[in-house]
Amino acid sequence: MNPLSIAAVNRLAREDKEALCARLIPSEPLSRFGIGPDLCCADGELLAEFRCVEGATDVVAILRHAVTAADPLLYAHVTDTVSGQIHVLLFVVNDPTSPRFEVDRMPDGRPTQFGVLQRNLEAEAAAMQAGLAPGQVRRGLRLLEPSIAAFEGFVVQLGRESALARPRPRSAAGVGPSMTAFLGIHTNK
Repeated sequence: MNPLSIAAVNRLAREDKEALCARLIPSEPLSRFGIGPDLCCADGELLAEFRCVEGATDVVAILRHAVTAADPLLYAHVTDTVSGQIHVLLFVVNDPTSPRFEVDRMPDGRPTQFGVLQRNLEAEAAAMQAGLAPGQVRRGLRLLEPSIAAFEGFVVQLGRESALARPRPRSAAGVGPSMTAFLGIHTNK
């Protein structure tokens, strides 16, 4: 029987919960960066990290394009809500070959916590000039559709037909609107 919540996923054996969480990763970046279906590089080193702790109600999937990469290629953070929904907290797909803008840290290296604690205005201006959206450290890979499809596959594995996503550019810093989207998951039931 499939788990029905993130908390239930986190109670599974490590191999089972990591296999489920790997469904959050679309196949496109794997082929583009030479990552095997086992999420390892050509040298056999694991490029994925899964944070799925027993007792927690959230999971994080992180995929790097290289073992030593500072930034993830993909970062997905998903949680249960108190009302029983599956909620996307953050889903990022970076282009690791693009220039990096330090909008996530101050010049002295302190983190900005997504602009909540402080903001690196100089880096934000440079990123905006390069065409990035607020909060982006690198250009994206333009994989929205495959990313949504991967997330839908994850949600279907939990026996769900909908999920919650809140696109929140700049709202974390108290700037700009917040929207809520309910994703209807299309299944072949």
